[in-house]
Amino acid sequence: MTVLTSHRLPFPVLAAVHQATAPRSLVPRSVRVGSRRTSMRLEPQFWTGLDLLARQEGCQIAELLDVIDRSRDAETSLSSAVRVVVVSYFQWLASVETLATPVQAPQQNLSQAFF
Repeated sequence: MTVLTSHRLPFPVLAAVHQATAPRSLVPRSVRVGSRRTSMRLEPQFWTGLDLLARQEGCQIAELLDVIDRSRDAETSLSSAVRVVVVSYFQWLASVETLATPVQAPQQNLSQAFF
């Protein structure tokens, strides 16, 4: 994995932020969770992340959703729990890959990094 040398976000990241916050950016899908069918709305990036996570772990999305559903607390929606799991999984993967080369903390604050 490459060490981040610039504190400016690359154009693709900004484009993804714009796409994720655009109207109608949530994609509804009918899914199976345990023995029931339900529908869930997620951003396209989370559907892709969920698919990649399931493939990486050698399971079906339905199996993964069942585990997430059984593990979440009653006050957390399934969609929110899926988002947290997907982000956490890829953060963990990134940390495993960069253990030998830690990324240095940025010298700028977040608002400076955007402009």
